[in-house]
Amino acid sequence: VLLSEYAAHTNPNYISQISNIYLDYEQNNKERILIYSKNTFINKINSLNSFIPVVSKNDKKRISFTQDN
Repeated sequence: VLLSEYAAHTNPNYISQISNIYLDYEQNNKERILIYSKNTFINKINSLNSFIPVVSKNDKKRISFTQDN
């Protein structure tokens, strides 16, 4: 499990998608106060289709953020 977590969190696609959420938050935060709840954050990540390959491109196993995780 730890290896899977490490692989996901060091994946450039994962980092890019999380950065986009942060940058979107920063842009919106300048206009108004915005706080993401846990469910809003999870829904935002899922709307980006953040299925990140854990092992390789050929591996069928993928992870995503869900409310169960």
